[in-house]
Amino acid sequence: MIDTLRVMSLIGILFSIQIGNAEEWSVLGAEIKQVLAPFENKWNEINESRQGTLKLGAQRWINMEESQRSDMSMRYERWLGLSPKKREQLSKRFTEFRKLSPGQRKLLRERGRQFRQLPKARQDKLRARFSKMSPEKKARALERLKRRNRALVKSRDAARVSGHSEHDRPSKESRTRQ
Repeated sequence: MIDTLRVMSLIGILFSIQIGNAEEWSVLGAEIKQVLAPFENKWNEINESRQGTLKLGAQRWINMEESQRSDMSMRYERWLGLSPKKREQLSKRFTEFRKLSPGQRKLLRERGRQFRQLPKARQDKLRARFSKMSPEKKARALERLKRRNRALVKSRDAARVSGHSEHDRPSKESRTRQ
């Protein structure tokens, strides 16, 4: 099992939501104290925002099932195996992802899921095709995807606001029967 210090680092990395409410160590609950034990001696030196992040992460850790904790620990081990440069790239990508609207994030997750469901050979072919593109072609292709995605998100948002979706509209057949 992963040692407590690694768990705390994992919690700090994965749950970096800014929250206030600085508290004295003595006020924390027993379970949270147990998870945050590596920080006890320097707790009062940690700023409010970081304390909040750590408390939230500890609470999430406590609420996880053992299988979830195991999965999280494996993810953290993979994270530690990455080069510092790759970690920085992923952190930047995550920050950019968090800046997207909820609709854009949902669409991106859907597209990622669709890509992962493709056969491995098709994924490799698409990756190879993209990597062979010149920087200019890559930029144009990415810009086209962004435009398509923005249009799709806008149409979904508009449908949600109006209370309709493509599936809610009567078919041409049913309209002619009425």
